[in-house]
Amino acid sequence: MYRLHYKLRENPFHLSPDPRFMWLGKQQKEALAALRHGNQGNDGITILTGDTGTGKTTLINAFVGGLPKDAFVSILSHPTIGRIDFFNFLAESFNFHQRFKEKSKFIAFFNSFLRISCKFSKRVIIIIDEAHKITPELLEEILVFSNYKMVEEIRMISKITKRYRNPLNIYLVGQNELDQILNKREYNLLKHKAKKRYRIRPLTEVETQEYIKYRLKIAGAVEEVFSDKAVKVIYKFSAGYPRVINILCENALLTGYFKKAKQIKPRIVKECAKRLGYLD
Repeated sequence: MYRLHYKLRENPFHLSPDPRFMWLGKQQKEALAALRHGNQGNDGITILTGDTGTGKTTLINAFVGGLPKDAFVSILSHPTIGRIDFFNFLAESFNFHQRFKEKSKFIAFFNSFLRISCKFSKRVIIIIDEAHKITPELLEEILVFSNYKMVEEIRMISKITKRYRNPLNIYLVGQNELDQILNKREYNLLKHKAKKRYRIRPLTEVETQEYIKYRLKIAGAVEEVFSDKAVKVIYKFSAGYPRVINILCENALLTGYFKKAKQIKPRIVKECAKRLGYLD
C-alpha cells in the first residue's frame, strides 16, 4: 500500500525471515561466529540466549543456511514434548523412515546413525529453539547425547591415527531464563559441558540507524524515508530490539502514507508508539 508512495519495490520491515534483509550488529555477528565455531570445533553443546526480539531466529536461519548441504540438521521449536515424541521427531528429521515406541531401540538406531555419519565426516546437528521451555526429561536426554564420543580415523602421509570426537553438535537457543535453568544444581554437568555460551544484546543507536537504512536500501529506497530525528525516536522506543524496530517502522510507513507525508518525522513515530503501547 505504501510502497509506491515511498518508491519501494517491496516491504522493508516484514517480520518473516528473509536472508536478503539480514543485517547484523556487532553482537549478532559475534554470536553467529560462536555458532559456527561450535560446529567447526565439534564443541558438543553451544548455548545462545537473548531477550525476545533480539534476533535469535534470524541467527539460527543464517547459521543453518551456511551449513554444508549434506549436513544432518534437526530444529525443534517446541521443546515441551515427551521423550518418545522427541525421539520420533529426530527420527523424522534425520529421515530414519521408522517410528519408535521404546527408548532402547531408538538409541541403538541413533548410535548406528552417528557412527556412520562420523565415518563419512558428516555433521549431525540438533538445534533446540525456545530452549527455556524445555522439559526436564528432554534436558536429561540432551545430557546423555552430549556424552557420545566416536573414534575418528585421521589419515596421515605414513600412518593412520585415531582420535575421539563429538559426533553430535547440540545448540540450546532460548531466552535469558535458560541461564537460570542451567544454573540449577541438577544441570551443572550440562552447563559445564557447554564450551560456547553467548548472550545476544540489542542494537546500539548507531546500529539501529544502519539497520533501518540497510533494509530500506534492499527494498529499493532512493531517498531518505526516515529523518535522522525519527530514527532516534525509533531507537528510544525500541531500545534496539530488531523486532520492535520492524514493527515501529512498518506502522510509521503506513501512517505516513495515510497522512501523505513525504518523509517519516518523529511525530509520526511517537503516534505509532503510543498506538502500539510503547508510549504511555
